Amino acid sequence: MRTDKLGKLFGNQFIRNKIMAIYLPLILIPLLALGIASNRIYTQSLVDKTIKGVGDNSSLIITRINGILANAQSCANILAINLDRVIQESGAQVGGGDPDISEAARILNQLSFSILVFPEVNSAAFIDLQGRVYATDPRLERGDQDVLQTDIVERIDGTSGENLWFPMARRSYLTPDPGQAVLTLGKRVFNINTGKPIGSIVLNIREEAFSAVYRSIGSFGEGAFFYRRRQGDRHLLAAERGSSAAGQGRSASRLDRRRFRGDDDRQLRRRQAARGALRLFVSRLAIHRGDPL
Repeated sequence: MRTDKLGKLFGNQFIRNKIMAIYLPLILIPLLALGIASNRIYTQSLVDKTIKGVGDNSSLIITRINGILANAQSCANILAINLDRVIQESGAQVGGGDPDISEAARILNQLSFSILVFPEVNSAAFIDLQGRVYATDPRLERGDQDVLQTDIVERIDGTSGENLWFPMARRSYLTPDPGQAVLTLGKRVFNINTGKPIGSIVLNIREEAFSAVYRSIGSFGEGAFFYRRRQGDRHLLAAERGSSAAGQGRSASRLDRRRFRGDDDRQLRRRQAARGALRLFVSRLAIHRGDPL
């Protein structure tokens, strides 16, 4: 009975209304299905591209950080060979008296040349068996305690010439700036002919050398990135480029709530996904960096 009423109602309509009633569903339903399918395809494509972009950026970050560490080790190995040659050519006796000016100048020249060839290394120092410090920066020679009694030199003296990494930290000796965190590489130097120790090499890499990697990778070139400790965890925050260090420190509490101006929804989603991947990478790097490499 209800079907008969619908049939009569449809039959009493004008021909124009009948045509619209038939063709509108035939037009709207395919368009709706096409829109839903296109949206899903576009969303999935965007997610795939974001994942691929973050993966590529993370791989590049890892490669560059590993390159910094490898260059520092190469610098230590080359310095060990060159310093051994310089000391042998000068004819100085191990554990002897004060070296002459020419020998000290040649040692300093080798140290200065090494940080020119390997710019990742911020400063370098050589400590002989008498505790004399030859450094590329005079500030490395300061300190109230005997350098031979420091923890770093004592641990280096206990090795047989292999490269020894120390966790990134701030200290008051063998560093240009006590308030600046540095990653340190140490190496014991031996006479290649007699096997007797000559001294120890200490190389410092500033923390900025690693954080600078994030400012030049992919879409992250628009901002600066740095670490902030909060309840024992490390958080990666974004700050506007060009702001001073003091301004960055004052605005650190609200940086994680700030969005990049002018970004549309698509760019914002990509940045959020990228930040999540970088937080995971930074946490793994912090765990790896806490132990000697």
